[in-house]
Amino acid sequence: WAVSPARNGSADAGVLRDPLRWNTVPQPVRLLPWPELGLGDYSGVARYTTRFTLPSSVPFVELSLGGLAGTARVEINGATAGHMLTADAVVRIDADQLSEENTLTVEVANTLSNFYAHLPSPYSTMQMPSGGFTSAHLELGVLPIDVVYAVDG
Repeated sequence: WAVSPARNGSADAGVLRDPLRWNTVPQPVRLLPWPELGLGDYSGVARYTTRFTLPSSVPFVELSLGGLAGTARVEINGATAGHMLTADAVVRIDADQLSEENTLTVEVANTLSNFYAHLPSPYSTMQMPSGGFTSAHLELGVLPIDVVYAVDG
């Protein structure tokens, strides 16, 4: 058997010739679980980027991500600073990786549960769809008072 569309390029064609692909552009978003952002079916990686300013006297900062659902890779100014495998993980970023103007990038990867959640599969009920994180905090390593900054681009 050979299957082809009834009319090439027609809206009523019954066969897809190529994989579906889409392009996205960076957009400001609130820090919410992926299903609340309309990404309940998305399994994969999302990249979050924000910029922040620090005084030059800061010896280090510690990044924590509240509500992390998945795993995260943290970059500061283009260099990998660490990985987070659990929601309570903290990445320490030392002064030699920091400057006054900084770019923080967090790549979050979730599981295939979002993909399987709506398919007839034994995996569809194993885990609720999830992904992303709901808050980000930088604690400055300055004694005696630590200041907490919310980083939500």
